[in-house]
Amino acid sequence: FLMASDIELPKKLLVHGWIKVGEQKMSKSLGNVVDPNFLYNQFGSDYVRYYLVAQFSITQDSPFAIEDLENKVNADLVNNIGNLLNRTVQLCNRYEISEIPEVKFSKDALELHKQLLEAINDFEVLMRDCLFHLAISKLISYLDKINAYFHSNEPWKLIKSDKDAFLEIVSVVFNSLKSVAILLWPVMPQKMEELLKELSVKFDSSIDNLSILKSDKWNNKFILGKGKILFEKLEKKEEISSAPEISYINIDDFAKVDLLVGEIKECEAVPDSDKLLKMQIDFGSHGIRQILAGVKQHLKPEELIGKKSVFVFNLKPRKMMGMESQGMMLTVTDSEGKLKPVSVDLDIPVGTRLK
Repeated sequence: FLMASDIELPKKLLVHGWIKVGEQKMSKSLGNVVDPNFLYNQFGSDYVRYYLVAQFSITQDSPFAIEDLENKVNADLVNNIGNLLNRTVQLCNRYEISEIPEVKFSKDALELHKQLLEAINDFEVLMRDCLFHLAISKLISYLDKINAYFHSNEPWKLIKSDKDAFLEIVSVVFNSLKSVAILLWPVMPQKMEELLKELSVKFDSSIDNLSILKSDKWNNKFILGKGKILFEKLEKKEEISSAPEISYINIDDFAKVDLLVGEIKECEAVPDSDKLLKMQIDFGSHGIRQILAGVKQHLKPEELIGKKSVFVFNLKPRKMMGMESQGMMLTVTDSEGKLKPVSVDLDIPVGTRLK
C-alpha cells in the first residue's frame, strides 16, 4: 500500500516484547489482560504511563504487576522528584522566600550543572534508540545526586548564617527539577506541568525544548508556589484478578445468545496467520457454516476434526484475513494456559440447542 501510494517506507519499526502477567504473556485468548479502565481509575494516566515507559524494556518481555507499579511510582516520583520539590519549596516558604534570583554558582554547583548536561545528552541518545527505560533512569540517577547534594549541604542551617549559600543550593535544586520536568513532560504531561507551575516556569511544548535545555546556563529566576504535594504515595491496591468489575446481564440478554452443538468436519490453518484456523462446522438441519477461531497456537487441525463443540450460532458474521467467519467456537483455558474447545458427549446430536 505504501509503495503503491508512493509513500516513503519506514526505516525503523518499533516492536516491543511481550507484556506478561505472572509467567504468561498477556493475551485476549488467555483472558489474563489488565483492564485499562481499572488502572486509570486507580492510579491516573500519568502514573501508569510512567511505569510502562520507565520499567519496561522494549527489547525484552516485561512482567506487569500492580505491586511493581506502586513501588516504581513511590521510589521515583514520590520519594525522589516529589519529595525534593516539596521540601525545598516548603523550606523557602517557611522563611518567607518566594522568589529565587539568579545566583553565582560555586565549583560544586557547576559540576552538577555539567553532570546534568551529560545526563541530557545521554537521555537524547537513548530516547532516539527507543531505550526509554534507560533514558529515564539517567534522569532519576541525576536527581539522586541532587537529593544527596541538598541533604549534605543542610540549607536549613545556612538560611540564617549564609543566605547566598542557601540560595545557591535551592537554585541548583529548582534548575535541575525544571530540566527533568521538561524532559519527562511527554510521559507525564499533567504532573510535569504542575511541577513547572510551582516554579512559575512557562512551558511551550511546540518549541525545541531539548536544544534550549542543552544550552541552559542556569541563569534562571523562580517564583515559588505553596509547595503542593505533587505525588501521593501509593498504598497497596487490589490484585489484578479482582480489578475488572462484573458486568451483569439479565436473563433476556442471555436468551439472545443462540448456542448450538456442532461437529468440526474440516479444519485447516489460515495462510499468513499465526492464530487462525478455518473450520467447516456441521449443525445438522441448520446447515454447514465456516467459522474461524484463534486457536492455532494451541491446537492442531487434526486434533479438532471430528470433535463436537459448542458454538455461538447467531453471532454477526465478520471478515478475518479476508474470509468470513459465521459464528464463534467456545473455548476454555486449561491449567497450562492452552485453549481447548468446550466439548460435549458424542451422542448429543449436532444442531442441539443449549438451554
